[in-house]
Formats: sequence, C-alpha cells, structure tokens
Amino acid sequence: MTIRILQVAFGLFFSFICIANTGKAYALSVYRNVAIDVRALGAKGDGSTDDSKAIQQALNQAATASDKTVSFPAGQYLISQTLRTAAAGTRMVFAKGASLKLANNTNGGILILHDNCSVENATLQGNGQSAPDLYKGFGIALSAVSGSTVKNCNFSGISGFNIFLNRNGNKGCTKCIITGNTIKSPALSIPKGYDGSGIMIGYSGTGYAHKDNEISNNTIDGAQTLGHGIAVMAHGSGNKIIGNTISNCLRYGVLSYETSYEDSTLFTTSIINNTISNIGAKDGTTNNMGMGIYVMKTHGAIVKGNKVTNTLVNSDNTETLGRGAITVSGGVGCTVEDNTIVNSGRYGIVCIYGFNTAIRNNKILGVKESGIYMRNTNGNVIEGNEFRDIAKLAIRGQFGNTGRPAYSSNGFLTRFRNIPTGEGIRIANNKFYGTSTNVINLVGEDDRTSPGYNNQLKDLDIQDNQLIGNKNTIDNSIKVSNVAPGGSRIMRNRNN
Repeated sequence: MTIRILQVAFGLFFSFICIANTGKAYALSVYRNVAIDVRALGAKGDGSTDDSKAIQQALNQAATASDKTVSFPAGQYLISQTLRTAAAGTRMVFAKGASLKLANNTNGGILILHDNCSVENATLQGNGQSAPDLYKGFGIALSAVSGSTVKNCNFSGISGFNIFLNRNGNKGCTKCIITGNTIKSPALSIPKGYDGSGIMIGYSGTGYAHKDNEISNNTIDGAQTLGHGIAVMAHGSGNKIIGNTISNCLRYGVLSYETSYEDSTLFTTSIINNTISNIGAKDGTTNNMGMGIYVMKTHGAIVKGNKVTNTLVNSDNTETLGRGAITVSGGVGCTVEDNTIVNSGRYGIVCIYGFNTAIRNNKILGVKESGIYMRNTNGNVIEGNEFRDIAKLAIRGQFGNTGRPAYSSNGFLTRFRNIPTGEGIRIANNKFYGTSTNVINLVGEDDRTSPGYNNQLKDLDIQDNQLIGNKNTIDNSIKVSNVAPGGSRIMRNRNN
C-alpha cells in the first residue's frame, strides 16, 4: 500500500496557468493518470505463486481510481480463480512477455462484467485439460456487456470456450469487438464439448439478444479438437464475422444458428471475407457435418467474399442437414455472393427452406456432388456463378409441398408451412465448364413420389446460361420435370 501511495503522490500534480483574454483570467488544471501495476499490489509473476488475490485487488482498486488501467509487466501470472472486472471502463493491458497461466480446467480466466472494458495483448495459457461442461474453463468471457473489447490476445490450451460472449438473464452483449486474437491448441474436446468453439456468441436459452458485435481478423486453429471455429448460437441481430482465418474444426468453420427454434429471433448475421479450410471429421471417422459456413434459421444473413477450401472432409453419405461448403437452411432473404469454394466432399452451396435467398457471383470448383443444391424453397435467384470440376449436377433442385409429413416437422418459419415449393426460381447468366450431360436438373415431386402432395414447379426463369466446352444439346443439359403449364421461361441458353 505504501508503494501505491508513493505512486499517487508522484503521479498527480496540479498547475495553474493564468491566461489573459480580454481582461479575464482562466485556471487550467493539468492532471496525469497513473495505471495500477499488479506487481505493486503483490503479484509475483513467477509462474508458481498464485497471483489471483493480488490481481483481483488491482481490479477492485480500479473501481475507485481515475485511471482504470490495470497493467501487467512481463512475467507469468498463475491464477486459480476467475478474475472479475469491478467497474466499467477497466482496461487490462499486458506488456510484452506478460501472460496468465490458468491453474485448472473449471475456473475461467477473465470475466468482464461491466461495459466498455478491454483486455489487450494478453497471453492466456490453459492447463490443457477439457472443461467438464461448456460454461467452465473459458479463457475470456463477456457477460451481458456493451462496448467491451478483447484484442490482440493469444490463447493456447484453454479448457472451455476461448472467448465467450454470454447472456445474463434477458440481457445479451452489444457492440463488443473481438479482434486480432490467435487461438491454437484448444483443449475443449468432443464429446464433452459438442458445441466447443474458439469464439462463441451464445449460448442457448430465450428472451435475450446479442446485437451488433464484431468478430474480426482472428486466427483460429481448431486442431481437430474444436467443433466450431466461430459460432453464433443465440438470438439477436447485426453480428458481424469479418476477415477471420479458421481451420481444422470438426463440425463448422462459422455457424450462425438460432438455438431454440423460435419463429424469428436471429437476423442479419454478416459473414464476410473469412478464409476457412479443412473442416470435417478426423481421418478414420465420419460425421454428418463439416460445413465451412452453416447459416441455420438466420434471416437476412449476408455470406460474402469468403474463401472456403477443403470442407465436408470424411462426410458420410446421408442427407441429414444440408451438406454444403456453404449452407443456408431455414433462413429467409439471405445473400450468398462473391464466395470461392474449392474442394467440397459433398455439395458446393446448399439452400434448404431458404426462401427468397440470392446466390450470386460465386466460384465453385471441385465438388463431389452438385455445385448448388436447392430443396423445398421459393423465390431464389441463382445468377452469375461459375462452375468447374463438378462431379455430378451443376445445379440440382428437388421441390415438394412443405405440408408433406416428411417435411412438416422441420423447424422453418410458420408462414412457409403447407405450401408448394419450386416457384419463382431464376437461374441466369451462369457459366458451366465441362462435358457433363446433365447440367441443371429441377424436379417437382409428383403423386408417384409423394402421394397426395403433387408439387408442380411454376414460374421458372432459366435463361442466358453458358455451357462452355460442352457438346451436348441444351435439351439434354437442362432438364425440368413436373412443371405447371405456362409461365416458365427456358431460353437463350447456349453452348460455347
């Protein structure tokens, strides 16, 4: 305490300057703030002494200090208890060579409980053992706060979520920024951590919203241990996932997923300019996931400018979920554009119950199934895409009435139940490279395949597509079946 008093005594000074201005004098107070040094409060930073109490004392002191910066000089600070902010505006700033060492796999590292706080340049080292459940063993958690930041931090061996934006009752996180962080060697493993993620915005429950948070320019290596790289498993709107590099996850690279199957509670997630690679099951195993980007019941989502490579690794052959490098499932009014997909073990882009979704200007190269697969959807625009090295159909569509019992239990929006699909589909100005006989195939289920639920396709618009290097006739290359008479346009498609 004596050291702290001396710091304050030498750190604060006042001077008064008289300034003449039209006969008036003003007093100007000059004040210098002093950061709170954790070593001054007894933290050793030697990697073996438990510094939890001393660091928490520094955070508590920040609550009454004019300068709420808590500084960590170089050293390894062992903590056995979760560090908690005590006031809004607290900054935890780590010098080069300063790190936190987490002693166990149950208590998290840092818990931000107040608005406008930040953790900067920290290194967090976990103990390398998976947490017993998803709410324990986190690296840094933000609990229902606004305007807080985690930036330029390094995480390794963390037992739970590395970074966790969590709710508190009916309040979520708003306008928080998670940027420039690196996550590697995670310890949270499946099956204990089925939804184990590098960065999680969530998790579960109802009655709250996470809004306008930004997850940007982070690097996440899932090390074939994490389920997801970045996950929004929540309710809310306007969350942005931008410019991240994600690799080696078992289930999804980026996931935006409304968790409780409410009708409309997750909107306008933006997934932009991310680089995603090597997503899927470990060698010698299979699973029904492995999507690079999976957008589930997220309405108005924007998926743009991403590079998605080597996904659906070791995917099984079932048709559960939508097995695309990029998938929109149950989302209305989404946009998938300007993405590059290379090497998918199943489909390139999948749109299931993705009503009024636009798929534009994507490059799809090297997929083992179809380039684009649509199922039970209306009002879609498939335009300006480029297809190369597609093993089966470039564009495949299968459409049935959503009132059919096999479909009616799916969690899509109420207003799209008990309706026909395959209506208002536009496929135009796409380029198909290769010699495949069957390039586009759209099928409406009939009474033979779906007794009592004859579903005729209507208002199709298939025009101005180019088949490059393909000697087959257009009639052999573009096929539609069970189409209602009149109203559809299939024209000006050509071989080059």
